[in-house]
Amino acid sequence: MRAITASFFIFCFLVPSVLAQLRHGFYDATCPLAEIIVTKVVVKHWARNQTVVTAALLRMQFHDCFVNGCDASLLIDSTSERPSEKSARQNANLRGFDLIDESKNVLESACPNTVSCADIVTIATRDSIALAGGPRFTVRIGRRDGLRSNPSDVDLPGPTISVDESIKAFKAKGMTVEDMVALIGGGHTVGVAHCSLFQDRLKDPTMDPRLKAKLNKTCSGPNDPSVFLDQTSPFRVDNVILRIDQNLGLDGLTKGFVSTFASSDRFFREKFAEAMQKMGEIGVLTGDSGEIRTNCRSTEKDSRGTLYGVGSLKGILRNGKRKQPGDSSSFVAMQEQLKEAQRKIEEQAAENAIRDAAVAAREKEHSRTVAEQKDKLEHLSLVEKYLRQTDPAFLDFIQSHSAPATTEPVSNGLTPTP
Repeated sequence: MRAITASFFIFCFLVPSVLAQLRHGFYDATCPLAEIIVTKVVVKHWARNQTVVTAALLRMQFHDCFVNGCDASLLIDSTSERPSEKSARQNANLRGFDLIDESKNVLESACPNTVSCADIVTIATRDSIALAGGPRFTVRIGRRDGLRSNPSDVDLPGPTISVDESIKAFKAKGMTVEDMVALIGGGHTVGVAHCSLFQDRLKDPTMDPRLKAKLNKTCSGPNDPSVFLDQTSPFRVDNVILRIDQNLGLDGLTKGFVSTFASSDRFFREKFAEAMQKMGEIGVLTGDSGEIRTNCRSTEKDSRGTLYGVGSLKGILRNGKRKQPGDSSSFVAMQEQLKEAQRKIEEQAAENAIRDAAVAAREKEHSRTVAEQKDKLEHLSLVEKYLRQTDPAFLDFIQSHSAPATTEPVSNGLTPTP
């Protein structure tokens, strides 16, 4: 009992302490352009393939954070002697590693041994969400990279998981039911899925007939075709394809959140952003824990078996004094490119703000119209009640204009015989 109490005390003390070391502007002194460098790379990749980048990074961050925390252990390549999380079945189709590699290479040229791969994943995912029309939000940084990557650790909730099992999986990571619904709802509105993942849903009588017809047509092709998870608009809770999404709308513990998110786009986007911030801080390493990798695909333990961290020291000795912004003309040119990327991000943010304002205006106008119609109906109801009580001619008028009931059989199962 004492051991349990002591462990609980240590947990309660250490977790807030670790999270407190994450902060905004963590690299302001050591690598002031860190976030802009990552943003520039994300913009370039997103411009090439808008339908893939956001979904790939969302899935990457989820798969990393839900296995031993957000420590970039997912990025480590397998070797013949040491398999990694990448070799696990659930991670077989992950993409986006080239974007992370490119970001890391530029950062190592500008600020060697400074920015963690775990922070790169977090920043890149945030920016890709904004570019796809999702909410803009800030993230705290200062993560360190993990030293362990083992395929046996990978135990992720899949698309066919039950609602109860999903709630347990998210709760184990410190996430609430509302967080879970927001993350699944947002994550499953971008990207694609193979037909084999939702084949059973095509027999569901509750699925929208037009959506079902469209999916049946696509999935009739060979080689397990893939379809867009959202057939209308990203980051909105509307038509769903995967079984877990459908079940969230039916289960008593989650359907209230689904209904609320579907009725208010603004509220859903706020909660999705909060849940992303929360997920990005699961099990982080800070301070002296872990390492800062020079290559996101391998730890700093080299092939000769030297201790973790020695590779980082070798990198510092090999590179000499850290480069500072403005040390070369090539870096100045890169700064200009980064400014242009930042301008594009700001333009996208302005467009998102205009769209959000338009959505809010439509919701306000809809609420006003509903209220006016309700007032009119209440007024007409009072008038009718008054006339029924005071004017016999009104009753005669109502009876003369009422449609006569028919007892004739229905023709062809369509409409009553006139």
